[in-house]
Amino acid sequence: SMDREFYGDDYYVKAEIDWLATLRGRLGLTAGNAMAYVTGGLAIARLNHCGNYKEDGNPTSCSIDDRNIAWDGVLPGLVAGAGVEARLSPHWSLKGEYLFVQMDAENVVYWRDQDIELSNRSHQLRVGVNYHFSGLPMADELAVGAGSGLWNGFYGGVHGGIGAFTGLAVDWDHQVFSNPDGDIDLNDFAALAGVQAGTNYQIGNVIYGVEGDWSWTGFSMDRTFGTSDDTFLDEEYVKAE
Repeated sequence: SMDREFYGDDYYVKAEIDWLATLRGRLGLTAGNAMAYVTGGLAIARLNHCGNYKEDGNPTSCSIDDRNIAWDGVLPGLVAGAGVEARLSPHWSLKGEYLFVQMDAENVVYWRDQDIELSNRSHQLRVGVNYHFSGLPMADELAVGAGSGLWNGFYGGVHGGIGAFTGLAVDWDHQVFSNPDGDIDLNDFAALAGVQAGTNYQIGNVIYGVEGDWSWTGFSMDRTFGTSDDTFLDEEYVKAE
């Protein structure tokens, strides 16, 4: 049956992602000064989650005790996406991309050896500017067929955008959080901004690359539920106690 400490006046849940970093391969096709690419690799992120029973008059919090679950740490994950990039000058390019990020789950054990899985996923749209250190000429400045190395070399830049973030909290054993599948999805949009660096190598019209980036995100979502809300707490479990 459900942990008795979790029912009362209100129950508070919260999810945050403070920052995200990725290391991705890129594979692109180019037509002179523009390219389209797919990308994928590894991610790490700093996540915060909590759920706590909130008595009347007490502030919401993410402290850990018998009435609360809380976790704050770094988790690995996977990232995949696609984008386009256009060279604006010998040194500068502009890019736009979509990334999907799924973080691994962290299993947290709380009172009476019950456990909950905490993770996060996001859909992100980014735009960015890159500076190419090699400063290669533009395609229209070269003879036909002579542009096979236009994208070669190292670059660095900045990016910004928006993400649709979902903080996931799943209790598989006791359906503490909802009926019937035991999860809470904390969904919200948030801004993101960061830096990236990478390198490209071009063979013919194919571009091979590696890129790493770091992003700050503003995702922070919380909700408070009453125990009479049967989309949150299973009343049968409450009554059994």
